[in-house]
Amino acid sequence: PVTVMQKTNYPWEGKIRIEFKPEYEINTTLCFRIPDWCNKYSYHFSGRMNSGARIEKGYVHLDVVLDGDRVLDIDFAMPVKRVHMDPRVAEDAGKIALQRGPVVYAFEGIDNHQGIRDINISRVTKFNTIWDYKELEGIVKLSVETEGNTWLAVPYYAWDNRELCEMKVFVNEEIDNARTTTI
Repeated sequence: PVTVMQKTNYPWEGKIRIEFKPEYEINTTLCFRIPDWCNKYSYHFSGRMNSGARIEKGYVHLDVVLDGDRVLDIDFAMPVKRVHMDPRVAEDAGKIALQRGPVVYAFEGIDNHQGIRDINISRVTKFNTIWDYKELEGIVKLSVETEGNTWLAVPYYAWDNRELCEMKVFVNEEIDNARTTTI
């Protein structure tokens, strides 16, 4: 028998700690999934980076000895990503959604009084996370800084929890129109 305890603030943070307390020594393989949205991650088993792991079908497999209290620390990088729409859908051409970790975000009129129809995300757009401990027992919002405006996005599942207003998930992606000259 092994007591397993997980400590995390996922999906708001990518850090996950799993503590193992075996009743006796166990040789085993620990497996954890790398989410499809995650491009960069690290893990340590009992303070040491493990280089002997193998990855199969999206899972990391660690051969370990549980011979006392052990800890597996996993850290999934969670930058804001631009999710491009399927180009075969003409209505979605030039549109993107914002995703951080497993959470997709939406823009609501209540937070964006300058009008959400005009949001354009460019390469120089900056994203910052904002903890809001009052909303829905705590959520992470995104501050989206475009040229001249700052927009606020909430997790998609959390929209329409304050008042009736317009909402937008798919926003315009501003493409750099660099001119090229043929010589």
